[in-house]
Amino acid sequence: MVRPGDLQQLDCRAELVILMACQSAGGRVTGDGAQGLARSVLLSGAASLLASQWSIPQELSLDLVYRFHEQWLANGTSKAEAQRRGQAEIATLYPDQPQHWADFQLTGTWR
Repeated sequence: MVRPGDLQQLDCRAELVILMACQSAGGRVTGDGAQGLARSVLLSGAASLLASQWSIPQELSLDLVYRFHEQWLANGTSKAEAQRRGQAEIATLYPDQPQHWADFQLTGTWR
């Protein structure tokens, strides 16, 4: 099992880290914000993080991450715009089910 302290000890200079595990964007909320995996990744030096807020089927997570990468890397859009476009594409398939496409949260630098 990976704990927040384990991740915080890493020297992570990645442009983007993706945590696809269920609820990886969450954590215990304190006066200093959410204490969890997402915060630990950012404290380890990652520029940005795309993480799951709740549990969705693995196929939908993979589809969203694939669409995100297609927009960000192939089309050269910002990470924030890539996330928006990826979610919008999936939302057309599930217009009345935001739990299927609004799961991932982008934190950090959005360029």
